[in-house]
Amino acid sequence: MERYFDTKDRAALYSGGKIETTLELITNRYIGVNPQYDYTARPFLPGEIIRNKDYRYSADFAQIFPSAPNGSYVYVWGKYWAKEGGELKFTLIPKGPAKIWMNQIQIFATDVVSERYDNTPQAINLPLKKGWNHIVLRFTRTKAGFGGEFGTWLGKLLEFDAFILNEDRHLHNIAVILKPDESFRLMPVFDNGAAFISDTRRDYPLTVPTVQLIDKVRCKPIVTHFGKQLEAVREVVGLSLKLERDVRLEAEPIDPYDDLELGRVKQVISIQSRRYPYLF
Repeated sequence: MERYFDTKDRAALYSGGKIETTLELITNRYIGVNPQYDYTARPFLPGEIIRNKDYRYSADFAQIFPSAPNGSYVYVWGKYWAKEGGELKFTLIPKGPAKIWMNQIQIFATDVVSERYDNTPQAINLPLKKGWNHIVLRFTRTKAGFGGEFGTWLGKLLEFDAFILNEDRHLHNIAVILKPDESFRLMPVFDNGAAFISDTRRDYPLTVPTVQLIDKVRCKPIVTHFGKQLEAVREVVGLSLKLERDVRLEAEPIDPYDDLELGRVKQVISIQSRRYPYLF
């Protein structure tokens, strides 16, 4: 299994191997990083604000409020719990004028370009304080549109990187595509040459068993540990990537790779499939 905690942070180090003490440590950790609040029901109506499969929210207020006059506003409010201060990576795709407030401070406002061209992602760093954070979005009705899509989008990419053990994800291979109408869409995943423990000539020789090498692979761009990076994704947007159960490779060697290198890739897929069963 992949090492999730550093040696000094292991529960066994403090529990002396006692099951009850270990469970108490885990329980106290959960209580420490989660807020205390009562059960909350979150009903929704079809055709209103919907959370998509990628965990972003879609709000087409032109459809929800078809009789709203130009210049009218709709406010969207939500709250986010943070165990410590920092930043929340946020994406807004506006259909018209929009503003964002975080804890009563205006953080962002669209400009003429982003309001004119639909499907133009705006990357925003929202400042977080420890505890509950309140976020308010205001959308204005215009002839161009009314509403938008908002949330985060890096989660699935980082989940996929963890599965294929891509150790070279950075800000130059996370991109968007400019379409002919000058709007944008997210770029398909690319530049995965460092995945599958593929540096067999230097860092990961074929003479060493694959299972021994997996724990040595380090990731980017948030932290260097895949487990901790997935934990960050889970806390911010949730884990949502799904893959086909029947993952196969060609039986014949793929030129210019030989049987040993192809076997390394198959072993990584097999081990990672057992490690991350929720992906299937």
